[in-house]
Amino acid sequence: MAMRTVTEQPTPLEETMTVNRAHYEALQAENAQLNQKVNWLMEQMRLARHKRFGSSSEKSQYDALNLFNEAEVTADHKRPEPDLTAVQTHYRRKTKESRDRL
Repeated sequence: MAMRTVTEQPTPLEETMTVNRAHYEALQAENAQLNQKVNWLMEQMRLARHKRFGSSSEKSQYDALNLFNEAEVTADHKRPEPDLTAVQTHYRRKTKESRDRL
């Protein structure tokens, strides 16, 4: 028995599988790109909706107030506070009713 050397030649089925795999990978890349674009457009739509219908007054968050609190950050906490002086309050006099009003 003589041994034959078989050269490996791709069969039509293997070629089709290679082409299909390349096509599949291209479709996956396109799908990922389209999903990314859809997510970006959804975010833009959400931001536009919030800009149009969202609250328009400036509301501060709890932590945002501490950002501008420089006086307490630089203050010496070990130093005692000064004594407070009492200020006499001022009361307005009641106006006298004149006969014209009666």
